Amino acid sequence: MRDFPPLLGFITIWLIAGFAVASPMNVILFIGDGMGSEHIKAGRYFANGDTRPLTLESLIYSGLMTHNNASNGTTDSAAAATAMATGQKTNNGVISLSLPGTGGELMTALEVMQADGKRAGLVTVDTPITDATPASFGAHDSSRSNQTDIANDLFNQTRPNVLFGEPGGGINPEFAAAAGYDVVLDQTELFALNTETTDFVSGQFNFGNAGAPTLAEMTTTALNILDDDPDGFFLMVEHEDTDSGAHVNDISRVVNAVVELDQAVDAALTWATTKNVLHDTLVVVTADHETGGLDVITNNGAGNLPGVTWSTTGHTQTPVPVSATGTSADAARVQGTIDNTDIFYILTSSSPPADPVPNFVFQQGMDGYTSTVDTMLQQASPTSNNASATELNVDNDDPSESGNEVHALLRFDDILGDLPGQIPLAAEIESAFLELEVSNAGDSIQLHRMLTSWQDTVTWDSLDSGVQADDVEALAAFDWVTASVNTGVLTMDVTDALRVWQADPTSNHGWVLLPSGSDGVDFSSGEGPAPLTLKVTVPEPSTLALVAVIMVLSICPSGRN
Repeated sequence: MRDFPPLLGFITIWLIAGFAVASPMNVILFIGDGMGSEHIKAGRYFANGDTRPLTLESLIYSGLMTHNNASNGTTDSAAAATAMATGQKTNNGVISLSLPGTGGELMTALEVMQADGKRAGLVTVDTPITDATPASFGAHDSSRSNQTDIANDLFNQTRPNVLFGEPGGGINPEFAAAAGYDVVLDQTELFALNTETTDFVSGQFNFGNAGAPTLAEMTTTALNILDDDPDGFFLMVEHEDTDSGAHVNDISRVVNAVVELDQAVDAALTWATTKNVLHDTLVVVTADHETGGLDVITNNGAGNLPGVTWSTTGHTQTPVPVSATGTSADAARVQGTIDNTDIFYILTSSSPPADPVPNFVFQQGMDGYTSTVDTMLQQASPTSNNASATELNVDNDDPSESGNEVHALLRFDDILGDLPGQIPLAAEIESAFLELEVSNAGDSIQLHRMLTSWQDTVTWDSLDSGVQADDVEALAAFDWVTASVNTGVLTMDVTDALRVWQADPTSNHGWVLLPSGSDGVDFSSGEGPAPLTLKVTVPEPSTLALVAVIMVLSICPSGRN
């Protein structure tokens, strides 16, 4: 073991303690899929005629939560759950991957807490455990439809201790048993579990049958299994039918689902009180999105369905309620209006990273920089030189119905080196973002790193049918991808590319933007009214770091051992 000077050890402990955030031992997240404020109101009217609030409405702190997806559009459950699970926005259909972005895996709150030594569990009702919401906390996949791959992630990679849901979705009893899980199939088998000795259990319940457990019973059993870990646990509990019922505008299914979710919340609070751990348990209740555009019109008393209207059978962008209880400061963070990405930081007792402040900004004509190079290659005009075009296009079908492609090439020269205004070769690149001003929204585009040199006078023909992402002309793997593009500023994370080019500046051949949809995207070129911009952040030495270095130098003699 390396010996550190006593004072340096003190500095290290002080730095860690100063920035640490006290966190609860146990974390429980309840999600009513598609459950908006009106769904809860309807459930309250049905449960008790509005004589008292539901348990989930009675938590200490409450607020509202926004939930748009990565393109600022209406979310699905995969993108919404990913945002809550990881703190980052994704495209609809994506399970905890950086899309738009590099496509890399995003660490989830469940995985963060497993790394802290905590046990973990996922519980859902009326859907398999591989469905989008629970999957986003323990799996990583480019499509929520790849349930066999998601099942493998859950049972063989992440391995939460408790996985309760419906059978199907890529799993069956034999699959779970082969992965080392005990399997229970009904309420009787669930109640027969020895919660003191059970390490891994898969519940696969046919919820339409009389012998299936309730969500409250599954929640209590999961808690009794997870609480054997002295480091605590993380548990996510979802009710799916608040969403499925709303999709068909069935208020009966919705209110029953809300009441069942509320009973599960009540069961968790009762469990925590009985175990005397309520003071060290964070409970958060929210939804992934609102479904149906529900509006409750009349209260017809307890046991009777309220009068309602619906505006859609799909999802809406209406903010959803969020509430929390617990003695840690995290519970209070749900107040006001938060975003679904904030849930990750609340669950993990952490803070969102500050937006990087770029100290190198490259844009044609800004501060004397004149080395942006860009053009586009048009299959329909294969010899056209577009070096001076003020607007570039990426398209799979231009002109319309022709099937002809348009590729865009862009590069920032003279950005790396030891001259004033250049990124030093020895500097640590913290982040790099490419920004394009989009004037015409469109479909998916992919950013690939170029591997061969080119000038802005190149054409479709001179590059032999445009650019091929074949690991010869351009990398086959993309640097960044998105499913759709809106108007306004499009920001792409290109940190990895800049780090590669920093190691070998001669390898900077820029990027090619390739289309993967028929609706093209238009954006301003370097010569256009809103030139493309590259923003790079290189961290400055912090004051604390300098103080620590000075103190270490003062206590470590130089020249002799």
